[in-house]
Amino acid sequence: ETIRSKSVTKPIEIICNDLQSANFSSLFEHLNPIKKEFSGVFVSVIGDSFYNQVFSESSIDLAFSFTSIHWLQKVPCFIEAMFFSPFGLEDQDPRATSAWLKQASDDWRLFLELRQRELKPRGFMYVTTLTYSTPP
Repeated sequence: ETIRSKSVTKPIEIICNDLQSANFSSLFEHLNPIKKEFSGVFVSVIGDSFYNQVFSESSIDLAFSFTSIHWLQKVPCFIEAMFFSPFGLEDQDPRATSAWLKQASDDWRLFLELRQRELKPRGFMYVTTLTYSTPP
């Protein structure tokens, strides 16, 4: 409603991105009512990794990433527990911890570089991710 209130006639494109193997049917179930309520809203999907450039340069006004950036591009090394968490690093093999943290850092940098290319000048990107806090 907020975006549509700025211009009744300007088209709004909602372009969603996930891996090719993703099931987009629930996404369409949520977005189709928006298309019916507001004219000039177009929805499409792109099946590709966000570790690739997904959109053309300087083409995005507003980008969102919801709870996906915790997925790494690749598994840097095997860990005995089959689960790595940056919370509780003292319980992990230091070499594995170092490898996983480096992979996460490299992936974050790549993600930001790619999105920077895709955003228009003065474009905005909002990223949400998982977090951890110590219980009170």
